[in-house]
Amino acid sequence: MEPYQIYPVSLIILFVLLIYINRRDYYIYKKFHKKKGNVKMPEKMLKEFIGKEVTVLMYNESFSYTGVITEVQDSWIKFETKKDVQIINGDMIRSITLKKDKKNK
Repeated sequence: MEPYQIYPVSLIILFVLLIYINRRDYYIYKKFHKKKGNVKMPEKMLKEFIGKEVTVLMYNESFSYTGVITEVQDSWIKFETKKDVQIINGDMIRSITLKKDKKNK
């Protein structure tokens, strides 16, 4: 195979892999919510993390956010990072990890 033929084939394979990864995450999310019904983040547990530095991992993303939870209301979380303030849907959170350091003790 000539070098100029490898690039289009590589791009097609990369594109197919990206579509597969997005669909896989979507089906995992749907399966989790279908199995357990209407899953809500427990507001009482989230309120324990207010003012503490945490790492939040979302369902549809492969990276996480690190910051401080400032407010929790219904299934929405006000989250402050070093750069900005975000409002995150609590139903889209995969996990929240509390950072263990002197600030949170």
